[in-house]
Amino acid sequence: MPSEIIAVQFGQCGNQIGDAFWRALCAEHGIASNGVPIQSDLDAKDLKRVFFYQADDERYVPRAVLVDLEPRVINGIITSDYRTLYNMENIFMSKSGGGAGNNFASGYKQGREAQEALFDILEREAENSDYLEGFMLCHAIAGGTGSGMGSHALEKISDRFPKKLVQTYSVFPVMKKGFTNYVRINSYSTVSWCNEYSTD
Repeated sequence: MPSEIIAVQFGQCGNQIGDAFWRALCAEHGIASNGVPIQSDLDAKDLKRVFFYQADDERYVPRAVLVDLEPRVINGIITSDYRTLYNMENIFMSKSGGGAGNNFASGYKQGREAQEALFDILEREAENSDYLEGFMLCHAIAGGTGSGMGSHALEKISDRFPKKLVQTYSVFPVMKKGFTNYVRINSYSTVSWCNEYSTD
């Protein structure tokens, strides 16, 4: 039996990459934008269950948790052609919708405040997995949500699931003249958390 992976997408970048990732996996595994299998003969031959679970209505649903502190990108995903693919209970958006202002500390603080709500989602997904292998976190290291909230979640996932793999897929900025100090501070802080809490 294949082991399952839960994907956790943080911030604008993480959710945009995650959206492209799920579209590519659907195409690769013969799954329509609504989760319905296009080619039923592939069910036993490929490993859909690593990244998808099959709902009661036979649709394949991503093992994905979408997280953002401002709604624009996630709203774009859930109003796209793929709007019925995702489990809407696995979406966390800040009630204030104000984002983290490209500030690691703000994202980290808001991550701490939202910890229980986010972990209700993560623990439910983990419990619904038969053979959970671990988590993959997708985020940018320079913004506020991906860096700060992503780092907080990474830390707590490694604490709550100590025997599971935790991998990060981190988007680095191209450092160039004119970048604010926030970009450097966010990046340095996030890399420190990734080194400390992701699986080697």
